[in-house]
Amino acid sequence: WPVESIGFLLAMSQESATATDRYFEVMDVAEERGVAAVREGAPATAPGMVFEGVAFRYPDADPDSPPVLSGIDLHIRPGETLALVGGTGSGKTTLTALVPRLHEVTGGRITLDGEDIATMERSRLRELVSVAFEEPTLFSATVGENVTMGAAGADEAQVRRALSVAQADFVHELPQGLDTEVGEQGLSLSGGQRQRLALARAVVGEPRFLVLDDPLSALDVHTETLVEAALRQVLARTT
Repeated sequence: WPVESIGFLLAMSQESATATDRYFEVMDVAEERGVAAVREGAPATAPGMVFEGVAFRYPDADPDSPPVLSGIDLHIRPGETLALVGGTGSGKTTLTALVPRLHEVTGGRITLDGEDIATMERSRLRELVSVAFEEPTLFSATVGENVTMGAAGADEAQVRRALSVAQADFVHELPQGLDTEVGEQGLSLSGGQRQRLALARAVVGEPRFLVLDDPLSALDVHTETLVEAALRQVLARTT
């Protein structure tokens, strides 16, 4: 058995090394100690979400390589919905990640209701902006706890409303309803169920700005239509 277990131990060692790298990648991030100063002479922008000459290059990219994004100018008015369409690898996900500052722009600026996001504390920015991605992240906690991570002060009525908007009524059929443990990354749920829970988390706090990166890809056409209709009705004032 020692020989047979070598392959298993090597695989575990590789997984452990990867997990350790990811752990320290998070722990080594410097704590945010301030925000960028407002650029002198920067003109005021219109309300809503505005991209002005936005450019982005990944920090570890070859200096001679072209930027992922360049010269992006965009104005989404308050309450307006905009669909961003493009081929695979065209930078759609990268663009959406710039709004909550998961990445920092390397050129130009993004403003929300006239305020440069680079001058905002991340905690305040992420109260204004909610994001739901195609690959949802769920935690080893209950359904209710996963949803309320999107709004710490949300009560049960708000949670149920968010679940209704996301067409996540399957929650009420789970063994313990909102108190059901979903497991790490929601392994006890299907792909579509995980996406709907992540969407409920994004809308529970009624954000001022909502960024969706194909969060309904695992849903059937009928359910997707219901979700889109509910979003338009309930979040009419959300950009």
